[in-house]
Amino acid sequence: RTIDIFKTDCEYCEWFSYRDWFDLDIRQLLIETHALPKRQESGLQYFYDLQEHNFYLFHKEPNIHPTAKGECIEWAYIRLHPDFHPNATTTNATTTTKDPKTSASSSSTTTTSTVTNNTSDRAEPTTPK
Repeated sequence: RTIDIFKTDCEYCEWFSYRDWFDLDIRQLLIETHALPKRQESGLQYFYDLQEHNFYLFHKEPNIHPTAKGECIEWAYIRLHPDFHPNATTTNATTTTKDPKTSASSSSTTTTSTVTNNTSDRAEPTTPK
């Protein structure tokens, strides 16, 4: 079953429950994050894992409600096809064949995509100041 939009505002549980979302067929994630976890590496891993599962940020904004105290940010991600990954390379190969009965030529093009998973090429996630 496909979930077109999955929205969560679970008051800090997002840092620890997000891996459960990856097994679902979610097309778009709307998440509000609440302060970083005590271990900041956990927060960075969160952003790396989202990208690793093909979720790409298309919108973010701070929650400016006074009770948010500047610690809450709303994020919107869309899940793209794995071939859209920034490290994907695409090559086109054209094949020409002749029909032996009519001597007519026909062409077909094959597109091949390759994704290299090189973590050193990852963009560092940014957080608002």
